[in-house]
Amino acid sequence: MSHFSSRLIQVGVLCLSFLAATPGIADFATGTQAYIKGDYANARKEWLPLARAGDARAQVGMGILSECACGESPSIPKAIKWYKMAADQGSDTGQLYLGNLYLQGKGEGFARDPLKAVKYFSLAAHQGNPKAQNMLGFLYATGTGLKRDRVMALMWFLIAEDLGDTGASGNVKKEASELSEEERALASDMSLRCRTSGYDHCTRP
Repeated sequence: MSHFSSRLIQVGVLCLSFLAATPGIADFATGTQAYIKGDYANARKEWLPLARAGDARAQVGMGILSECACGESPSIPKAIKWYKMAADQGSDTGQLYLGNLYLQGKGEGFARDPLKAVKYFSLAAHQGNPKAQNMLGFLYATGTGLKRDRVMALMWFLIAEDLGDTGASGNVKKEASELSEEERALASDMSLRCRTSGYDHCTRP
């Protein structure tokens, strides 16, 4: 299991690229700049009203602030609440972070739930999120939360690699090296079918 790059989301690092790259209205952008500068109090001030009003990006931002030690004590229950609000609106980023929390089981009294991790990584993966695709491949490769299927794992690793996830490249090489030529060809065909169908057909034929 440790030989695969699962690329668990490091709050405050990977999240920064999402926040900084997300275009938005002035208040959200102001909050983003405050976050980048480490001014978490003002980031919270700008994002909280937006999050309460239903802005999924701001809800993810509030989830990040709740999960990390960003000016206040971390609160996994609050992070889950905010991420789930965003995820329920279809935010692939919210789904990604929620899946990550369920996979890790972070926080006192918060147990791992691999089945929920599969659910949320799958939702995000089918929206084209490459980090979630790599994570879903990892779950298939290790049989975490679902039946182990190395062809399905390679399919998701290939898709994530094609979309630029750096963690997926090593996983493609490792998984491909341990599969037969026929299995590699099948995974490649499946990855093409999955992407060209708009992620509607991402199962074995």
